[in-house]
Amino acid sequence: MNRCAFYYSALNGIPADNPYVCESGYIKDGKCGAGLISKNKGQPCSMDEDCEFVDSENKVIGTGKCECGYNAGAFSYCALGTGDSEFSDMLRAFKYITVNNYYCHTNRRFGPCPYIYEEDYQDFMKAKTKFEKAPVLIMNDICTAKNINYFYWKYYIENTTITTSL
Repeated sequence: MNRCAFYYSALNGIPADNPYVCESGYIKDGKCGAGLISKNKGQPCSMDEDCEFVDSENKVIGTGKCECGYNAGAFSYCALGTGDSEFSDMLRAFKYITVNNYYCHTNRRFGPCPYIYEEDYQDFMKAKTKFEKAPVLIMNDICTAKNINYFYWKYYIENTTITTSL
């Protein structure tokens, strides 16, 4: 604690005061701990209490945030946990670009930077957005996808017919 460290580098059990230091992105009792998993990932919610997080033993640890979605049914969805596969996908893409950005200025460490291929940067941004914005991406209609959530769906709209389930 109170030392510089690489993002997402500390293993479970290592003392930490910043979740960005922990490989899991999660701190419990002042130490890095296994990331929490969304119990009802992708299911509609009506209040934060519907968004339970469980540990690796399927024990309910706490609740997340129920967020309004951008969908025709006016459904809300739960934010994801750092134990969910979307976090792992984001972390994998993040680690890949940080390894390749050694020569980037600190203000561009996550892109865009000439030492990071555009496709790699886009893969990271797509994975990051999918993890951070999951509740507003589920069940988008084509108009919402093109106008409000374009930052995510543009990768699909250009090449395929859009399907808006995560």
